[in-house]
Amino acid sequence: MILNFDIIRQDIEAFADDTSDVAIDRITGQILFARGGKDYEFTVLKKEDHIKNVMYNNTEIPYLTFLTKHVANLDSLAERIVAKRPPVQAYTDGPAVLETPLSGEIRDKSAIKLLDDECKEKDTFSSKIIFITADAGHGKTALLREYQFKQAQNYLQGNTDFLFWHIDLQGRQLLRLSEAFMGDLGELRISGLWWQSIIRLIKHGKLIIGIDGFDELAVEQGSNDALGALSLIVNQMENSGTLVAASRRTFFDTEDYLKRSRLIEGKLNNLCHFDQINLEDWDRETAILYLINRGFESPEELFDEICSHLGRQENHPILTRPFLLSQIAGAIITYGISASEFIGGMTNPEDPHKGVNSIIEAFVKREVDEKWKSKETGQPYLSKDQHIEILSAVAEEMWKNQRDRLAIEIIETLTVILLDQWQIEDKDLRLQVFEMVRMHALLVIPIDGDNNYRKFEHPQFKDYFTARSLDLLINTAHSNSFTKPLTNFLSIAQISDSLALYTFSNTNLSNKDVKDVLNMLEDMVLSEWKPTFLHINVGTLLPYILRDYDLSEMLEFKSKVIYSSLIFENKQFRNFEIHNGTFLNTSFRGSSFENIKLINCELDEVCIGSNTSFKNVQFIDCEFNGLKLGDNDDSAIIEFAPIRVQQKFKELGIEVINTSMKLEFESVKEPHRHSKAIHRFLRSMRRTTFISKNNIETILRSDKNFIIDELIPLMEKHDLLEYRKDKGDVWSLRTSYQDMSRAEFEDGNTSCHKFWKELEKKN
Repeated sequence: MILNFDIIRQDIEAFADDTSDVAIDRITGQILFARGGKDYEFTVLKKEDHIKNVMYNNTEIPYLTFLTKHVANLDSLAERIVAKRPPVQAYTDGPAVLETPLSGEIRDKSAIKLLDDECKEKDTFSSKIIFITADAGHGKTALLREYQFKQAQNYLQGNTDFLFWHIDLQGRQLLRLSEAFMGDLGELRISGLWWQSIIRLIKHGKLIIGIDGFDELAVEQGSNDALGALSLIVNQMENSGTLVAASRRTFFDTEDYLKRSRLIEGKLNNLCHFDQINLEDWDRETAILYLINRGFESPEELFDEICSHLGRQENHPILTRPFLLSQIAGAIITYGISASEFIGGMTNPEDPHKGVNSIIEAFVKREVDEKWKSKETGQPYLSKDQHIEILSAVAEEMWKNQRDRLAIEIIETLTVILLDQWQIEDKDLRLQVFEMVRMHALLVIPIDGDNNYRKFEHPQFKDYFTARSLDLLINTAHSNSFTKPLTNFLSIAQISDSLALYTFSNTNLSNKDVKDVLNMLEDMVLSEWKPTFLHINVGTLLPYILRDYDLSEMLEFKSKVIYSSLIFENKQFRNFEIHNGTFLNTSFRGSSFENIKLINCELDEVCIGSNTSFKNVQFIDCEFNGLKLGDNDDSAIIEFAPIRVQQKFKELGIEVINTSMKLEFESVKEPHRHSKAIHRFLRSMRRTTFISKNNIETILRSDKNFIIDELIPLMEKHDLLEYRKDKGDVWSLRTSYQDMSRAEFEDGNTSCHKFWKELEKKN
């Protein structure tokens, strides 16, 4: 950012107590303002029409040093981060993959190095958004917390010129992100930083925000909360600064977000590109390094011991997911037992789908059998089921309030209610149970150290116990036909895929039960007269109810619900009809479908992999808006023209039926001879609002002459591409890749259609 008096005025007004009191003399360079009740005076020093330094307290210093050190007082923020946001215990760096729109993939053994490199790399003319995605339990929060602490230390030691600030959004209402920032500043006891001053620091590259829990915004379902909140920040950044947003992979797809937020369609005046860091599974080497960091004397032997109890599967989630392995290590240390003893308390530890279930059951068993029992009689204070019921009540209360923590008083009230239900009246025993709740291994003091609250040790634990409550509500509604409590629960917020998984992982439904539960959910949706989260939540639950069930009769589900993300991945489905469903960015990779019908459904960018199988599958009167065909998004064949999508489905062995018209696949015109080059060019802008000539020559070498000499002029002619010299000799796309792709095979009179027609004449 080139400094001038206008930029300096915007900076100072963002920090000043009263903007009307800011006085600037452009002739002498003298600037006066008040901040925090203190008067400031400094003089801008111009050299060859550029502003770099200022005179403050009779000392010449760089302007940005004056802004960050003396005005914003970022040293104070760094000190509070170090004091109040401790590093992650035994943090172990894991492998990750960086995907950039203009440079392809970069793999590294160090996720924190990739993040650091991305944050340090400043773009001259554009903003940068870094999305960090991974499955639950892969260490997104740990990565952000660790980087925040290290960066604060480096800042105080003078080894870096910017701070990284981790904002945890879990359990907060996120329509206005600024409120979350202000709440975090309150927890850190920092005054004098306001939303506009934060934005100014971001624009200057002196502060990078890491938004953790972006999945809370339910981006995949088109939530206006998410689209509005992040889009607003991108607009305010105005072609400068970096922002980080972390989300579970099951909730988030970068391209889908960009499509829904319309950030890539060239209708903004801002240049921005979107990079993505995917955290990968730990391998043996990384897992052993973690065990070394936890202080185990024989880490390799311990790894092999754990592996032997998991069917010798080194790729078992308990060994590859940091969260699960950390719980095993923590249990061994906490209880002073061997891995064999702890894993011995698990149910089906070899089942990779029940990692969290097994670990929680083992934890609760240890709490019951070893820790919370009478010294006189040796009898446990509560049974295993009672432990789980208390923790489930706590999780349900958090769910109802959409918070990740509860006050001790509320937890004790919930405990009193359950003790009364169980008719436990012994005062001494009740006091022991209250003490147990305060010190339970799965309920911990929040990271800010507020001893009056408790939260679950990890969001996966919260999901598990929330799922136990949901399971009880489903069974109760099924048995007594009273569905209002279940409807209320599913209307509050969007459930995660892991919550849906845990809900049915311990439930053995008969085929009749499956049919009855589906009918019940169908009636609930039909009875819902106002928009809530019920429709998306029922859609999330459905695949987990149906997976792997050997249904001998055809079942059907006709209510209008939404199916999204990865909920259909790696499952088996048989003998089922889905009517009136909307599939949003839904992945079918790794799944098998037999005797399946989709009727009157809308399929928006369905993903199908090489290991997806279809047998006797029909799509009847469906609307097709996109298909990704391949095992990863970068190499996938992407089609958006409905007739082309239907043609691809037919090639996969799916019978596509339109009862109102006959589909003539033979009449579908062939792609343009330069179609591959055109689509490579368009796809290179899926995650960026601009592309430069240098980018084209670097990533599209073989087609650069055609693109620069023929394609770009023709797209400019039809107002599909805009040349932006003021932004550094770049082009911005003025339409969407989806519209361009559809127009290639459809008739119409839009600019996209006219472009393809004229290109065809030149063929």
